[in-house]
Amino acid sequence: MNYFKKLRIKIGNYLLNRKLKKRNYKPIICNLKHAKKIGIIYDSLSNEDLSAIKKVEKSYINQNIKVELLGFSNAKIIQDNLIGDNNHHYVCIKDLNWLFQPKSELLKEFIAKDFDILINLYTNEDFCTEVIVRSSYAKFKVGPAHLNKNMHDLMIDGGEKKNNILYLNEQISYYLGIINS
Repeated sequence: MNYFKKLRIKIGNYLLNRKLKKRNYKPIICNLKHAKKIGIIYDSLSNEDLSAIKKVEKSYINQNIKVELLGFSNAKIIQDNLIGDNNHHYVCIKDLNWLFQPKSELLKEFIAKDFDILINLYTNEDFCTEVIVRSSYAKFKVGPAHLNKNMHDLMIDGGEKKNNILYLNEQISYYLGIINS
């Protein structure tokens, strides 16, 4: 990573921390039994993740939970085969400003939604997704433990399978199922 990008991330992190300090976020634990609306963030560049996310979405819909997906691509443009609708959104690096703060209305609307649970299935360490997750107004945030420890209220260690989103989601579902709220 070059010096200029490190500087942009450092300034972006400062701005994010300043914004979050004003918000006074307190997580509200929610299990799957009580969840009505879930947001899921995943890597839309990975074809493997795209096919897996359909299974993940179906598993929550079968539990009568409304699901909204945000596919993030760390590229300058969104792939042509990705077409969004009311519950499937796709964003890329262009939807953030040069300090990695959200600038597109679609991204700002997703962040502002009051999800019962926000599940981060984006398994690569990336400051852009960190900004999205940490900025989110979701009541309870869940994701992989190998990422920044400030991102999630509940962190799941996937061990050797930490990049397999089906396994990660299986573990997240298990722990969200046994949590008492």
